[in-house]
Amino acid sequence: MLALALLASLHSAEPATDGLQGVALRWSVPRECPDEADLRARVEILLGAPLTLPGRTAIEIDASITGSQDHWRLSLGITSSGGARDRELPGTNCQDLTEIASVLIAVAIDPTLSGEPTPTPTPTSTPDPTVRSAAAPDELPRPPTEVHSTRRVAGAIGVHGGIGFGPLPRVAGNLGVDGAVLVRHARIELGGSFWLPRETRGTMPAVGSVRLWHVDVRGCGVPSSRLGRTRSRRLEFPLCGGLELGAMTGSANAVARPRVGRLPWIAVELSAGVIVLPSPRAGFRLDVRGAVPVTRPGFAVDDRQVFRARAAAITATLGLELRLP
Repeated sequence: MLALALLASLHSAEPATDGLQGVALRWSVPRECPDEADLRARVEILLGAPLTLPGRTAIEIDASITGSQDHWRLSLGITSSGGARDRELPGTNCQDLTEIASVLIAVAIDPTLSGEPTPTPTPTSTPDPTVRSAAAPDELPRPPTEVHSTRRVAGAIGVHGGIGFGPLPRVAGNLGVDGAVLVRHARIELGGSFWLPRETRGTMPAVGSVRLWHVDVRGCGVPSSRLGRTRSRRLEFPLCGGLELGAMTGSANAVARPRVGRLPWIAVELSAGVIVLPSPRAGFRLDVRGAVPVTRPGFAVDDRQVFRARAAAITATLGLELRLP
């Protein structure tokens, strides 16, 4: 391993420093990477003891990971009485780089973990019996190979456009916006859609124009899979159910006394879609939505019906979704 090739240069630092006390560890990483608590847990597993034990080697460690997608870089700086040493290491994901960092930091704190002999210092005081000795290299437990981010709730906003059939005369276009709260493999959505006006067709001289708007509340289960080998690119498949609440407006043209009527729109909605996320911050979304109106609003001119919503509606939409940090 590349980490093992760096061990010899890291453990050469002297075991004591002037002006430092104990282990000072600073860890800076993007949100997708394991946080400082995860790194400390890995290092303590390798050391076999907490970092805060009395008598710990005085050392200062600055570590960070930068990058995105499959291009990442670990920067590691170690300061001791022997001076400062800096290392940089590229990688394809921050999970593996965090594991490498934990090994290098553990060896910097306790050089005996490298498996190479180290000089035995002349004791100047009675050893503290409370300080645990590090385990032999062969007895070290393996650090966890998968550490997930502790972030559990996120947000998203999106816009979409599409075409549908059922609520209005003939095929009609619609535009909408959506907001969502993301919780692991689920999401709660609140959105709104506006259907562009469409005119009725018939043998009557009067012609009606009908339009529709509604707000949507949906709950979704979201299975997902990776898109390629990296965790930051993935596919999500929202399967949703919810309600549409709004109003349908109809107006008559070519009549002596034009009037405008409004009726409530209440429908039960089911939908299935796919979200393609080429990056953690933005993606494309395709949905197919079906709706069944609880009541079928309709309009009449001179006691003659010119339009009534169909018993079911179907809509296909394509949109852009942005993930909130």
